[in-house]
Amino acid sequence: MQPDPQFNDTHRRHDLASVVEHVLRHLREWLAIALLAGWMLGVSVWSLLHPSKLGELIENDLERADRHHLVAAAFAGVAATLIGYWTVYRVHRARGYGGSATTVLSGVSRYAFMLIGAPLLTFLVAPLESKHEILTLFFIGILGVLAGVLAYRAGDGRSLQAAEGPLWRCSSFWWLIGAAALYGAGMSYLAVVDHRNLGTHAYDLGIYDNIFWNTLHGKPLGCSLCKGGTHTGGHFDPILVLFTPIYAVFPRAETILTVQSLWLAQGGIPIYLAARRTLQNGWAALAIALLYYLHPALHGANLFDFHSLTLVIPLLLWCVYFIDVDRPRAYWPILGLVLFTREDMPLLACFIGAYAILRRKPVLGLTTIAVSLAYLFIVKRFVMAHPALLMPGGSSNDSHIYYYEDMIPFRDEGARGLVVSMLSNPAFALRMIFLNELKVFYFVALLLPLAFLPLLAGRKAILFGYALLFIGMVSRKHVYSLHFQYSSVIFPFLMMSVPDALAKLLERPTILGQAIERGRLLRAVLTPALCASVLMSAKFGALLDNTSFKGGWNHINRLPGVQVRERYGGVRDMVALIPEGASVAATSTLAPHVSNRADVFLWPRGIGNADYLLLRTEGLKEKDKRKLKQARKKYELIAEYEDIQLLELTAVPAPETRKRAKSTP
Repeated sequence: MQPDPQFNDTHRRHDLASVVEHVLRHLREWLAIALLAGWMLGVSVWSLLHPSKLGELIENDLERADRHHLVAAAFAGVAATLIGYWTVYRVHRARGYGGSATTVLSGVSRYAFMLIGAPLLTFLVAPLESKHEILTLFFIGILGVLAGVLAYRAGDGRSLQAAEGPLWRCSSFWWLIGAAALYGAGMSYLAVVDHRNLGTHAYDLGIYDNIFWNTLHGKPLGCSLCKGGTHTGGHFDPILVLFTPIYAVFPRAETILTVQSLWLAQGGIPIYLAARRTLQNGWAALAIALLYYLHPALHGANLFDFHSLTLVIPLLLWCVYFIDVDRPRAYWPILGLVLFTREDMPLLACFIGAYAILRRKPVLGLTTIAVSLAYLFIVKRFVMAHPALLMPGGSSNDSHIYYYEDMIPFRDEGARGLVVSMLSNPAFALRMIFLNELKVFYFVALLLPLAFLPLLAGRKAILFGYALLFIGMVSRKHVYSLHFQYSSVIFPFLMMSVPDALAKLLERPTILGQAIERGRLLRAVLTPALCASVLMSAKFGALLDNTSFKGGWNHINRLPGVQVRERYGGVRDMVALIPEGASVAATSTLAPHVSNRADVFLWPRGIGNADYLLLRTEGLKEKDKRKLKQARKKYELIAEYEDIQLLELTAVPAPETRKRAKSTP
């Protein structure tokens, strides 16, 4: 009997359909992950073997031969991965375990998917962060998501479910103390090293060192580097007076740099306490506190000279904590310190008061707002040189109007012009906040290490209000930068919102229709946050040396060579030649090394009247070189090291002229 051709064709079509269906099913269940993971593994291995070509790979500038080799390496990675899958299956069968091939290989893919992130991690070895900031954030975000999925799939999360006993018996609390000590010591070292590398400046370390010195010697907040000889012409920060006894032990700039680092180190404690109370778990609280220490915004504020605004970070953390735990007796002294930190902090405190009202503490909240506004009125009306919020500038005071030059088109309107712009042109105001590329990067960089949890802040979102006005409306790009102190007005509130956001997630029994274990969900959220924080700190913070992080204006040379150390020794030798009571005019990077005296001026102020000139001649502008040439008629060169010179006044001016020069720098 002859076979029916039509039957054979139909049978072959059915066989082909079965094969396609079989392949698609495996592709869906494990093969797609295996192929993609293998491809990425090959790319990653090739990149690791050719680290010098990472930059060319990222820019797609590889030579023709290298491109072909990379494709071959990717195919080799696929082959190696499939062999690995097959080996796992054969070992599984040899040991007598049950399950089909699809089940076993699908189980392998549940963890092999992490290989997808291998080239991203490899690319982060290259200095991406300086030229490709957005791409770096994207890679970090993807790696964080992959880490979160892996954490969710690994185990049942029971280790994160139980709360610990009393605080002093919690091992997680003592780990926190260790982390705080490590942070304080590490940042103190970097701050002092940067100072001795001549990386600090007259504005602002020299100013604050001079304030402490004058305060210690009976002239509170006096500063010869400021207009009018006092810091109140620019800011009012009486909290500095409280730190003066510590400064008295060792009255030099290194002291206040160390104090600033240690002060910020204790900020992890209120975060830990808040998270432990909210989540009922000490280890989860420790993880959240570590996000604080790893955050690039904290590092930038810490390592940019010294600023009174930076001191507010732990105070704001404690304020929110004491509101949440309903401890007004502890809250009020901390709020007082917040107000003493800077003259604009009463405006920020009003948002803290609003938060207290939302927390159903109306008396506390309304009293906070009333006290803050009253304090602001007294300071601006009776203490500072000018009563306007932003001050117009003049011989006795600074102006901050230029911070908002886009929102204040008419300078004479001052803060009123800012309000008028917001009310009359809200579209432009929103554009200032959300459609500025640098600001978008800044806000994403703030939120990414926290897994964007502050977006679920709930009532704590009111605490972000002042920062959105202060940072969102500003035109000066240094304000919305991770490298300066201005993040101090938003970073603490972002941190304190993380435990609340996590608690909200844990209250939901299902996500996308899937029942979620509390412990596994907690780990699945904290793991990507920790992963992103470590990578962000490595690429944009001070955790590792990188091409992005700056302590304000400059990169920090962590391990200075012999030449840099000898240069600092030369500076110290010159400073030792200057009598304690002598006045000095110095260039910016040298001023913080002689600012612990009554009269120090920023070159070229004080020429002809200052007793000594301490100058770094490298980089002087032509007009300054001419001034130096003219000054040599009155000054004698008494010491020199490389481009650093110390000159002593020989032609003494009339006493009345000298007195006037000192009082009005």
